[in-house]
Amino acid sequence: MVQEEVNGVLTNIDYSSKYYAQQASASATNAGTSATNAGTSATNAQTYAGNASASATSADASATLAEQWATKTSGTVDGTEYSAKYYAQQAQTSASYANTAVNSLTIMTATEVQNLFDSIMNDGGGN
Repeated sequence: MVQEEVNGVLTNIDYSSKYYAQQASASATNAGTSATNAGTSATNAQTYAGNASASATSADASATLAEQWATKTSGTVDGTEYSAKYYAQQAQTSASYANTAVNSLTIMTATEVQNLFDSIMNDGGGN
């Protein structure tokens, strides 16, 4: 091995063929490891891409179902239950009917109720 001084630093400028063979072998081993790691990373990337795609599909289906549970009014969502909007519309209709019924009631005094009762009883309604 020959050493040369460059800017006050001794530098090896000549190595044996054995040294270069060992360096080449180490580099080849490192390249093989890197290739294996790259292959593993590629496989993992494909797996993660597939998982992401499946998750996106599932999320889309869940979003569609959530929208149906919130707004569908043309029938049941799952074959049994209706949406929140359907029930809200039914409650609104019931409230309207109840309001109409309350507004159509005649308020009677206690005396009027007693007179009506007596009239029913005297007409044979109490038998």
